[in-house]
Amino acid sequence: MCMFIFLSENSKDSKIEVIKHIRDMLDNIQRALKSNPSTIELQYLRNLLFCNQLRFENIAIDRFQKTEDDLVNRIDTFSSGGCLQNVTLCLGARAQITHVYFTHKLYEKALIMISQVLERIKQNHGPTMQLMSLIRFPQPDFGMLQSIMEPVCSMTFIKLEKAILSADLKVEIYSRETDLGKYLDKHSNLDVNVHPLVYIYYMEYKSSKYLEKRQASVIVRNISAILKELAHQVLRYTAHEYISLNLLGCCLTEYKRYEGAIKVFTKSFRKREDRTSVLYHMATLLRKCF
Repeated sequence: MCMFIFLSENSKDSKIEVIKHIRDMLDNIQRALKSNPSTIELQYLRNLLFCNQLRFENIAIDRFQKTEDDLVNRIDTFSSGGCLQNVTLCLGARAQITHVYFTHKLYEKALIMISQVLERIKQNHGPTMQLMSLIRFPQPDFGMLQSIMEPVCSMTFIKLEKAILSADLKVEIYSRETDLGKYLDKHSNLDVNVHPLVYIYYMEYKSSKYLEKRQASVIVRNISAILKELAHQVLRYTAHEYISLNLLGCCLTEYKRYEGAIKVFTKSFRKREDRTSVLYHMATLLRKCF
């Protein structure tokens, strides 16, 4: 299970104490890296812990207690150390950092991070989407770190952070909680997973849509083109994944591509098993259609 889930569900520690534990572990790994700077396992753990620290602070502490400059400076300092150069090791890290910008409504910063990821992937400095789907894990698998194909970890969202998630992901969290019902207890890990690259395209679409609506001065990519790329990635490589299909369907609905949304939600319905969130999404779509 993802370390972020484990720490966030630890009922014995307060949220601030958990953050302190993350910081202590991160300090230990940074010291170890000074002696063994090329150790892939340590690099991966450093990226994982730093991003988990950012995300947990995003929930546990007043998110606007620190200034925008404080947040940006911390991320810039981390990135400038070469921590995000390896595409396979950094894809999940960049997705999580972008998620922090996105949930802070720092959409311009989110788009800069996204453009860097997509540019490196398009220049063939990283694995293809198909390969990432084959070697992706819900948690770090350090046996795989010894091979050429490092794992690409899922982007995981948990109940604890649902207040800051997009409306689409809130539905997934609330629905999952309802679906599990009596099977849930205080130790249950109620989480939603999605491919990090799918989430990156999703954040690019949402950020660009918001900035275009506000007529911001920042130049955004053509939203129709972004949506087309999101659809390509989801339908070609992750069409078997329920959450990816739902996120695509929600974007198509918002962009008034109703026919396409119906087709996507139909695929999702076939993959739903015991999950019901797609029914809510389809009801929302039908209300907008009629």
